[in-house]
Amino acid sequence: MREFVREHLGHSPRVEDALLVASELATNAILHAGTHFTVAIAVGEVIRMEISDASVSQPAVLSSPNGSGYGLRLVREIADRWGISGRDGGKTVWVELAVRESKTADRGGLAAG
Repeated sequence: MREFVREHLGHSPRVEDALLVASELATNAILHAGTHFTVAIAVGEVIRMEISDASVSQPAVLSSPNGSGYGLRLVREIADRWGISGRDGGKTVWVELAVRESKTADRGGLAAG
């Protein structure tokens, strides 16, 4: 999945942000939805990524994570916009990243890992 994102974003200044966000959303789909998921990317003035799965369970930003549960908090901090859209038989979590300097670079180089 990370290779798919990197391949579509090339040398975008937001590639590291996109990789981190995509990794967090894919992890959520695997751990919480427990279904297959798809990733869609559109690149223009903004990078829009959509992670769709077959679970109707809605993800939530935890106010006080216990050990894990930081994924959507990271997404909220890094993305310029994000949300959840219901669809037949599942949901799509989408994020938009304005094509400009990386927010993670502004935070001392927080990197995806």
